[in-house]
Amino acid sequence: MGQAMYGPQAHEGAGPLPGAPAPPLYGDGGSRAYEDIAERNRSEVTRRLFLGSARAMVNRQAGFLLLYLLVGNLAALSGIILYRIWLKMTDPGNPILKSTDLLHSGQDQWMGFAYIAMSLSGMAFLALMRRRQMEDPGPYGIFRRTGRKMTPAVFFGAVGLILTAQAISFIYGFGMDQTLGWLGVSTGTGADAAGSGSLAFFIYASFLAPIGEELVFRGAVLGALKPYGKVFAIITTATMFGFFHGVLTQGFFAFMVGLVLGYIACEYSIFWSMALHMCNNFVIAGGLDYLTGFLSGNWLGAVQLAVPVVGILAGLIVLPLARVRIRDFIRANRADSAIYSSWRSIWFIVLLLIEGCTALLSVLP
Repeated sequence: MGQAMYGPQAHEGAGPLPGAPAPPLYGDGGSRAYEDIAERNRSEVTRRLFLGSARAMVNRQAGFLLLYLLVGNLAALSGIILYRIWLKMTDPGNPILKSTDLLHSGQDQWMGFAYIAMSLSGMAFLALMRRRQMEDPGPYGIFRRTGRKMTPAVFFGAVGLILTAQAISFIYGFGMDQTLGWLGVSTGTGADAAGSGSLAFFIYASFLAPIGEELVFRGAVLGALKPYGKVFAIITTATMFGFFHGVLTQGFFAFMVGLVLGYIACEYSIFWSMALHMCNNFVIAGGLDYLTGFLSGNWLGAVQLAVPVVGILAGLIVLPLARVRIRDFIRANRADSAIYSSWRSIWFIVLLLIEGCTALLSVLP
């Protein structure tokens, strides 16, 4: 019963299909021909029903993400407005009140709390909207377990692929920075998020964001799409995850990492994808930011050069070793290519347009 809210409905034919020719009455050969025609018609109808169900499910998941985004942003904005109201009542001369930029006028600590409010409200929205999926212990539930045991080789192989994604994103970002810089605009990759220097933002980025994003993307959305094929579910979820970040270079990186995390969540559990997500945000990204904050000159340049080198080396080691595993997984879990026609669903297109425009606006002066 829990799967009916977010999983596909079964479609089983009973008897001859409407419009199928009547069975001939003059011999076994004619009867077999009729059965062949009826079976082909039944298969085609079943395929169309399946593709229609997939399109409706993608539409539903994209709509859910739009609402999730709206709730989170409203919570963050409400927190900032309440903070300014409190300042106006207690400290009317505070220079923060002179700024009309609500998103970047607050103190770092309070902006960090706004991010925390956004994350917690998003998780509360998830619990409200997907309670049955959270309670479902089956293969499409949020906290599903596969029974497969995580091994050090798989875990550190996934870390290596995340490093490779970091390297590709670094090279891609550098090229984009140079190209857009020549045009007189910036990707915005060098700017820190408002509040990024605060303890509250550190808690959000290192722990709350990985937990919340994994619950939503690799838990709710991937679990709902998995009945249509694991490969399709992983690619579709990773695409929405990449666009969801709303920044050109970061979105490209998020898509690549989303592929890795999607595989881990499908084959092992969402708890391992959370651990890897935290490892990226806290250890890899956070550690690099902390390290480069103390460096300058040649040392800073050496570290910045080491990032893509280490990532490319990690990919050259991990990908050949995992080649057979990746190939077998794709062969066993890919779906009919027509399933990707479900990306034409209205809310999926709206989600990509909104986040794509947000990314493009971030490069404008």
